[in-house]
Amino acid sequence: MPTALPFILQLRCACETIFDIMLSAYIAGLKAYYQSEAYYVQSEAKARELGLKRPSSDGWDRALQSADRALAGFREAEVQRKDDDLDSADATVEQALLALQERYKFYSHLQSDQSFLTPPQYRSSAEFLRI
Repeated sequence: MPTALPFILQLRCACETIFDIMLSAYIAGLKAYYQSEAYYVQSEAKARELGLKRPSSDGWDRALQSADRALAGFREAEVQRKDDDLDSADATVEQALLALQERYKFYSHLQSDQSFLTPPQYRSSAEFLRI
């Protein structure tokens, strides 16, 4: 009797590939935004002069490190899964998910604190949030 297992395994591989690409693209977007902000407001003195309140650089660094750690963890778990070390793969995925949650907690905090936006920089906060 034919089963759906081969299809499910192929679908899993495709989904993991898409997830990897999307997470990589999101990390690249976070890095690009961080660098453009750093370029625009090059110093704390310039930020004060413009009346801007920026999120801390340390916070951005933590968010980017968490996202990078999550991506590396997911990739490591895939290698472990291919080596039939399923228990280690599950544990690694759990750690990667925690790192991913750290990143989203920081990012959602960033979205809620829009006090550093000024009208000359952005037409609306909706434009800022569209990453």
